[in-house]
Amino acid sequence: MQESWVTTEQPKKFGKKTAVCIVLGIAAILYLMVVIRGIDRNAASGKVSDAETAAEYLLSLGWEVDLSTCQMQETALPEYFDTTFAAYNKLQLEQGFDLEKFAGKSITVYTFQVTNYTNANCDVLACLMTCKNRVIGGDIHSAELDGFMHALQ
Repeated sequence: MQESWVTTEQPKKFGKKTAVCIVLGIAAILYLMVVIRGIDRNAASGKVSDAETAAEYLLSLGWEVDLSTCQMQETALPEYFDTTFAAYNKLQLEQGFDLEKFAGKSITVYTFQVTNYTNANCDVLACLMTCKNRVIGGDIHSAELDGFMHALQ
């Protein structure tokens, strides 16, 4: 007697419940993709409007910060740079920023404690400067007087 591998059972049809679940699942996935992509786009474009987006920007560069330590300060860059500020701007120029373009303008400075800096025996801070919600400069530095300072990347 020969066995038949062909089945005569009817395939099950999708019910309304199954179709609705599939559609809602796809919609949820698409929504999450849009939200995540929006966060990435803001970080990549350098748009920073508050402490949370400043922390996201720093995270996009590999720096994890403690949001609860954020200090936000409104200040103005000097109109003319002395030697100290010119040296600081040299660091900014090396990473693609130029603070001289913003001389005399009001800026916002976000400072956070960095939580993933390796081999540091002191507090390490991330400083991010913005003007009109655009990143214009920043650095990573130690909190000690004789410490270190380097570019964001």
